[in-house]
Amino acid sequence: MKNSLHTVIRPPSARTFALAIFTTSFALLGVPRAANAQTTQSLTGTIILHVTANSIPISGATIAAGTANSVTDRSGNAKFTLPTGRRTFRVIPVGYSPESLAVYVGVGTTNVNVPLRSAPALPGVVVATTRDVRRVPDAPTSRPMTTIRPTNAAVTDRDVLDEQSDGSPGSVSDLLMNASGVRVQALSAGSAGAGIRIRGMPSRYTKILSDGLPLYGATPEGLDPLQIPAIDVQRVELIKGVTSALYGPSALSGVVNLVSAPPTSPSEAIVNGTTRQGLDATIWQTHTFTPRWAATLVAARNSQNSDDLDGDGWAEVTGYKRLLVRPRVYWSRSERSSWFMTGGWTSENRWSGTFEKARLPDFRTYSDDADTRHADVGTVGRIQLDSNSLLTIRASTSRAWRTRWYGEESERDRRSTIFTEVSLKKSLGEHTLVGGAALERDQYVALDVRNQSYRFTTPALFAEHVWTPESWVTVTSSARLDLQSEIGDFVSPRVSVFAHPTEQWTARLSAAKGVYAPTPLTDETEGFGLSHIRRSNLEAEHATGYSLDIGHVEGSLELRTSVHRTVVTHPLTLRTSGDQLQLVNSDEPARTQGVDASARYRMRPLLFTATYSYIDATRPEIGEIVGEDFRVDTTMRRVMPLNPRHSLSLALAHERENNRLIGVEARFVGRQAISDTVVTYTQPYVTIDARLEKHVKRAILFVRGRNLTNVHQSQFTPLLRRASGPAGQWTNDVWAPLDGLVVNAGLRVKY
Repeated sequence: MKNSLHTVIRPPSARTFALAIFTTSFALLGVPRAANAQTTQSLTGTIILHVTANSIPISGATIAAGTANSVTDRSGNAKFTLPTGRRTFRVIPVGYSPESLAVYVGVGTTNVNVPLRSAPALPGVVVATTRDVRRVPDAPTSRPMTTIRPTNAAVTDRDVLDEQSDGSPGSVSDLLMNASGVRVQALSAGSAGAGIRIRGMPSRYTKILSDGLPLYGATPEGLDPLQIPAIDVQRVELIKGVTSALYGPSALSGVVNLVSAPPTSPSEAIVNGTTRQGLDATIWQTHTFTPRWAATLVAARNSQNSDDLDGDGWAEVTGYKRLLVRPRVYWSRSERSSWFMTGGWTSENRWSGTFEKARLPDFRTYSDDADTRHADVGTVGRIQLDSNSLLTIRASTSRAWRTRWYGEESERDRRSTIFTEVSLKKSLGEHTLVGGAALERDQYVALDVRNQSYRFTTPALFAEHVWTPESWVTVTSSARLDLQSEIGDFVSPRVSVFAHPTEQWTARLSAAKGVYAPTPLTDETEGFGLSHIRRSNLEAEHATGYSLDIGHVEGSLELRTSVHRTVVTHPLTLRTSGDQLQLVNSDEPARTQGVDASARYRMRPLLFTATYSYIDATRPEIGEIVGEDFRVDTTMRRVMPLNPRHSLSLALAHERENNRLIGVEARFVGRQAISDTVVTYTQPYVTIDARLEKHVKRAILFVRGRNLTNVHQSQFTPLLRRASGPAGQWTNDVWAPLDGLVVNAGLRVKY
């Protein structure tokens, strides 16, 4: 048994300090109202940029002008409607040197020609979640990048990335919480980590990639992929919905792709401390050796002490020590071919359970600890065969070693993933064809619960056809054939139609089917281990998903909304039979439907964002009716636990570029169903965060107060059980913050 005795020095007056920040934020946000009132009445003009290279129109070039951005169409044109005055446009094409030009915007329409120059292709290839391979821009725009494509890939902008670095440099979890319909859910009140739920579906259905590679494993169960520093992340691409046609039998709810920043970005270092005795030290070093070779290196050291805030004897604030190193190497022989290579090592120890000398109601101590080691390597190659053909090669392998402690018992496991993929993309006028083959092997070895081990080998063939009959409409059809070694062969189709009828409006309708290869690693078993689960033969889970996305952009205002529905047949459910637990497939389907909406408005120096999510999710639960001489299973339909039906966030920031930033954000989380206590539904709650940045030359001083309302779950219901559950667990489900009010402050330096 592992000793988890730790001593904590409690910090004084954290709440007073955080509330002072919050009050100051509102005071300063009120200053610029008079000046901004005049700008709303300014005149506007239209600028049409025509981008060419050797008199040939260039499509797909990103153009940014302040907060506005666009992408050139097939004729090489991009249109902007902006307030009159002098504006600077930055053109970022693929395979050519970026261009910057100053244009005076007058009343009426002005046409501007932008000739491009060929450039030596500095390495920096990124494989996006939509299988498009493109070079990362040298300077990201200040708002989400939107590309006209039939796959709905939401992109997190640099403002949110900076906020994540200020709040928690050792994790990217807050980045995902800023997206509508996405929730980061703690898997237990111990060391199980957290999962990513997209549109209310279990976190095991989420595929997590890094630069298009499964560096964190085939599926996220059994790992804690959110413990990734945000310092070297340029953007987060998010695809919601069934995407098995693109990524195989593991992506029923969506895909998250963390795209690393290019080596042309400035180096950066962060030091951060929190009132929970947390300390983060992270450095990101970039260097360009020659026009062909470049490299980056990120190294991080993160730690935090465990704590028992409500005095019940359980450390609901998990302690941890983490060390991470990840180098990346970029090579390019010419603009026709380039390679990206990376490797990583993570070492983490987490501890929770009974705090100091406290004991459980059965008078024993309990260790809820986890020791994890993770290593991975990966590469992406891009070879331009001719002007219309692109060959892409991707490969990676990862291995994780983990030991979990559940009281006096421990469970050791090993997990390894091997992934290779080759694809060829060919453009034929209004048609684009993609075809390829892939092979993925996922092996899990439970050293102490051998009957839960498995090995999946899945070769696959996939194809995609993109048809653009008109400049304003695109139709994509794709399919994937997976030859899974355990659950059989199956085909996953997907069809999507994208329409861009005007400059302001977009619409996207998609339908897809997918399959998930079930494993014993679920959200529930991560909390109490596998030794209490009885082995059973599992079959594949099948999903059918539909989605309608509508977007509207009017000047500085962006509106996005999405209506979705997903039905999963033969879903995996946890069946209780007496004192035994068993994972089985249910005959009844699980249904998830809802609405996601977001709004964003920037009127410098103010930025306002809002997100809303409505989720109606139900699943079958298998119970048991026991009589004197009979025992019968019964299936009941219940609301899916730990899914807020309504959630809302409002954020307001006041920023003076290269000077200061003050921001306030409020989050509302509605009622949630819970399954393991006498309470059926939780109470709604509101949290408020505040953020302050001050620039001093190359340094940025930051302070952030999180959860200023000091909400924690024990205010509503006890976290600790009076008796252990059927799997020996001593804590209830986690549905609200456990660490209460947290203030952190630090220094960020770019050089």
